[in-house]
Amino acid sequence: MRSLAERLSRLARIVFAVTPLIVASAWLLAHLPGVLTAPQSGNHWFVFLAYGWTGIFLHEAGHALAGSLLGFRLSVFRVVPIEIAVGGNGRAQLKWHKRLGGGYLGLPKHTRHLPLRTLLITAGGPLANVFTFLICWMLLWTAGQSLGAVFGFVRGLMIFSLFSAVMNLAPFQFGGSKTDGCRLWEAALGTLRSTHLVS
Repeated sequence: MRSLAERLSRLARIVFAVTPLIVASAWLLAHLPGVLTAPQSGNHWFVFLAYGWTGIFLHEAGHALAGSLLGFRLSVFRVVPIEIAVGGNGRAQLKWHKRLGGGYLGLPKHTRHLPLRTLLITAGGPLANVFTFLICWMLLWTAGQSLGAVFGFVRGLMIFSLFSAVMNLAPFQFGGSKTDGCRLWEAALGTLRSTHLVS
């Protein structure tokens, strides 16, 4: 019974932390110029899969790019259903990965300024989502109906990117997985391990 109470308490904390962010994001989307000016097109399940996969890929690519710029060696990069694992010898292996979502594992080449570098790498994913959101919004605002068939994809990617950034920046943990917001909080407190997996 205590386990159920703990789970409900954790769920309540997550809902309490995330709900204001989701409401603010929905309000922002409703008031941005150009977002709702063109009819939606191509709203099929494969369009959802396309912009969902693209959003996850760009999020993980943000972590990987930050890691590369900050002296981390790529060890694992995954976006369902593909995982690229790079061994110590530099050889890459392509594998199938069944877990939903994505992940990036970077190993530091040196330990100088490691907490700050870790913080910046962890922020790379949500920043990639924010940049994707802004680029998609600018496309919708400036091009609008001239986007034609890709309007639905661009609009979906914009919304997905905004909510992905919001959900990843909310500091909570579920199971063995932590959001980037939780990792950023831990990195700010200096408790994040030097070798980490961000997702």
